[in-house]
Amino acid sequence: LEGATYDQIASETHHSLISVQRYVQTFVRVIELDQQGFAEVQIALVVQIGLPLVQEYLAIYHQNDSSACRQRLQEQLQRLTNGAKKGSL
Repeated sequence: LEGATYDQIASETHHSLISVQRYVQTFVRVIELDQQGFAEVQIALVVQIGLPLVQEYLAIYHQNDSSACRQRLQEQLQRLTNGAKKGSL
């Protein structure tokens, strides 16, 4: 949400680039489902992650809820949506 690149996040966290991309995609999906009105338990089931991680992602989002963060989230949602369209039949 702070605008760091995947490479920067991977370097700072010592996680692989693929892992960072997966974390960001999961985070974005959790926020998207929350905004659509899904309950936390439902989000955990749909995204296939634990409830504590859903709650942690939502807390992070709410702690950083600013117009700049919302804009970056929209950009990530757009990327996720475009990627899904490319992979569909």
